[in-house]
Amino acid sequence: MEKLPETLYVDPTGASSPTAQKDSASVERAKVEYYIRLLHQPLLREEALALLNKERKSDDMAVLVWNSKNVPFILLQEIMAAYKLLSPPVLDMKEATRVCNAVALFQAMASHPDTRMEIVKARVPVYIYPFMNTTENRLKHFDYLRLTSLGVIGALVKVEDKNSPQIIHFLLDTEVIPLCLRCIEVGSELAKTVHFSLN
Repeated sequence: MEKLPETLYVDPTGASSPTAQKDSASVERAKVEYYIRLLHQPLLREEALALLNKERKSDDMAVLVWNSKNVPFILLQEIMAAYKLLSPPVLDMKEATRVCNAVALFQAMASHPDTRMEIVKARVPVYIYPFMNTTENRLKHFDYLRLTSLGVIGALVKVEDKNSPQIIHFLLDTEVIPLCLRCIEVGSELAKTVHFSLN
């Protein structure tokens, strides 16, 4: 009689084997590369942003996005397109979600050891400061935008390494503290909690 597995939770396809894990990583990478290609098509960009954010746990995603031709510029275009909708506050939930997805990709890059200094050298956080400076507190999606922006700052300061002093100096020099205080002043309880967790 064939030997039964010790546990019923064994994957019968052998997905836990090194070969299967390697194949799985290749599939994940291929998906990320496909979504990155979609970013170059304006009509598909909104969906591509959402799909890429679902792949944020992929080890390679932040590096692939940062190193893909024109992609950081495309993300910055998405962010800057929302500036004109901040004052007066006419940004709607759909537009806010799209911008949050672009900002969240920069958060993934801020969390990754191979890209966090690159986004600081490119002064990317400065592009999200206008979202942290908004005073609209009646519309939830403005709060989501502030929270996602705070997430980028949090990702940059969360890890202590040899680059930490340079990152902290950059944030102080670009006057992020008053913006964080603004988030406390006008934001929800969640925004205040996120800010205090940064300190």
